[in-house]
Amino acid sequence: MHKMSKLTIKLPPKADHDNTAELIAALAPGRGHSGEVLVDMYDVTSYQPHAICMLAAQLDYWNEKGAYVEIKQKDGSEISKYLGKIGLLSNQYHTQAKLIDWRKSKDYVPIEVIENGSRPESVADALAGSAAEKAGSDDEVRQLIRYAVFEFLMNVKQHSRAAGFIMSQYYPKTGLYHIGVADWGIGIRQSFLESTSPFLKGMENCDDAGWIDSAIRPKFSSKTHLRNANGSKSDNHGVGLSITRAFTRECLGRFQLVSQYGMLDHDFVSAMNEDKDEPRKATMMEHSYNGVACSITFNPTLFGNTTYQHLRRDVLNQLGLGGNESDLGLFGS
Repeated sequence: MHKMSKLTIKLPPKADHDNTAELIAALAPGRGHSGEVLVDMYDVTSYQPHAICMLAAQLDYWNEKGAYVEIKQKDGSEISKYLGKIGLLSNQYHTQAKLIDWRKSKDYVPIEVIENGSRPESVADALAGSAAEKAGSDDEVRQLIRYAVFEFLMNVKQHSRAAGFIMSQYYPKTGLYHIGVADWGIGIRQSFLESTSPFLKGMENCDDAGWIDSAIRPKFSSKTHLRNANGSKSDNHGVGLSITRAFTRECLGRFQLVSQYGMLDHDFVSAMNEDKDEPRKATMMEHSYNGVACSITFNPTLFGNTTYQHLRRDVLNQLGLGGNESDLGLFGS
């Protein structure tokens, strides 16, 4: 029997918003691979939350396929210490239970596994509380983090076929919050193609970038036509990403969404400095990420004296959803 050769994945030293595509290119050869894998992390120094979640999703896929994963790392590096703490450097790594009991520790950032049994409200509360506590932020910031985390969770649970991963982190040097999520699933485009959504009409041949641009429009969802258990249609579907993006814009943050070959990267600070009303549309990448990854960054000091509820009301009015505010609830998905 022919033995499958070992696949080597050389990870880039840094993975932030500016080089997400570089990380995707590095992971691309691992798509569909189920043999031996050497993950070369020797030069890795810093990864933002969305990048760690993307790496976690890839490792989880290999585990599900029974692949043997070997890690090449630099002893004593901060990234290695962190990944070891959350279980990502173990060949026995799995997601059948929580990776770690991170709620008992305050010396590192938690990562949460999103599975069928996950309770979005509890996870959102825990991650928002952890990030806000580390930054000493008030309840207004905690509510915004809670909303974004919940929306990311619901998108993974509704559209992914595998476990997802989510993190929320505060960076004291820059004063920025980062929230990242990634799954190893079917992507936005395929989610619509497998549904009976009325939005399919005229978009069957649309590429991944086009589907991303559409997905951030209010009320654009593969679920809007579905009825609840009581037989009524929900007003909640299709507003989560658009509201989260609008929150990020109001706080002059950054919103990045990846699905298969498509990437949307909205840096609202750069757009303001360049005097642009809206950043560019989604673009197509050379390599594909097998699923969806989303990340937001924002500065809590930009809240000023504005409360979360006032900011939320302004955002809903901007999106033309003000009249349905009572129907959306705090965690409209």
